[in-house]
Amino acid sequence: MKPKMTVKTVNQLLNIHQQVNVSQSNGNIVITQEIDSGTNSPTTVSKLLAESVTSCIGRKAYSTCSYQRLRGKSRLVAQAIIPCE
Repeated sequence: MKPKMTVKTVNQLLNIHQQVNVSQSNGNIVITQEIDSGTNSPTTVSKLLAESVTSCIGRKAYSTCSYQRLRGKSRLVAQAIIPCE
């Protein structure tokens, strides 16, 4: 039986060099990373984040992009979502 995924266990298992934020929303674990404008397409960044999370955690993570309010401004973020069990 796999251990229950929590924000704490995901934080411990992730070995990502970029700055990410791990939170929980509606039972799902959400890993969020701010996207630097101009480096890669948002779709590529979110897909790479989800693939990295999937390989680290061993459970399928789904990718998405959205705008979030960070430090007083609307910023583009990539998200990897691990569905609740």
